[in-house]
Amino acid sequence: YVDDYMLPLIAPACNPISIFSLLSSALALIIDCFAEYGFTVNLAEGKTEAVIHPIGPGSQEVRSYLYGRLSGRLPIPSTSLPDSTLVISDHYRHLGVRVSNNFSLLPELRQRMTSLRQAVAPIRLAVLQNPNLDSAHRLHLSGALVLSKGMHAASTWLQLSKREMHT
Repeated sequence: YVDDYMLPLIAPACNPISIFSLLSSALALIIDCFAEYGFTVNLAEGKTEAVIHPIGPGSQEVRSYLYGRLSGRLPIPSTSLPDSTLVISDHYRHLGVRVSNNFSLLPELRQRMTSLRQAVAPIRLAVLQNPNLDSAHRLHLSGALVLSKGMHAASTWLQLSKREMHT
């Protein structure tokens, strides 16, 4: 069974032809290889997407081409899935973690803070303010019930910026 795969690609030049040729060729190869073994790659939005971060000279041209001419969908020259396209997005949720094209963790951190606040609400009275539980038990339970949600996959994060640290 194959699920949740992330493939980083680096184009040799920041121009639409170079980037989109590399990306469409790589995905066509993956799709056709999977088809040989009886698998079909799910190209639906939210399932298989590309997050592109063009930088340097030519990056504006790449963005214009991507969101203008291609309307955020890249044609894939696959023999197994003819007429297929790949969604190009500014962000993607991979294994529960939001990956952004500008590498910012702010959207992920904001979502985590909201999730933590929601996780605290149901245990506030029963655990955190329960006089029958000593502080060690409260700490243990809050770690298991709340902090685990906030720290999920945090080890994969890049170093946080000052702005992200204050979130």
